[in-house]
Amino acid sequence: DYNFCEKLSLRAGRQELAYGEQLVIGAVGWSTTARAFDGAKVRSTYFGNFTDFFWTKIKDNDITAHSIGDDDFYGIYHSHDFGKSLKNNALLLIC
Repeated sequence: DYNFCEKLSLRAGRQELAYGEQLVIGAVGWSTTARAFDGAKVRSTYFGNFTDFFWTKIKDNDITAHSIGDDDFYGIYHSHDFGKSLKNNALLLIC
């Protein structure tokens, strides 16, 4: 983890990604082997909202060598809070 300033941070290495209460993207914690992501995520935080830019390799725990199961996974996720009555989470791009 590295914080460039109060509103901009970088996380690199093996990590869990959890978006949309893990319904959109999650670590699959209920599985026998959870999903891990190897890569980098940049988070920009402002007024209680955030935008994440991430690029990772999905770590396949079933194998020991690179195979078709290890894929690039990247995208942008934005979360915006309009107040107590309305919260909007938007997945802008995932490839």
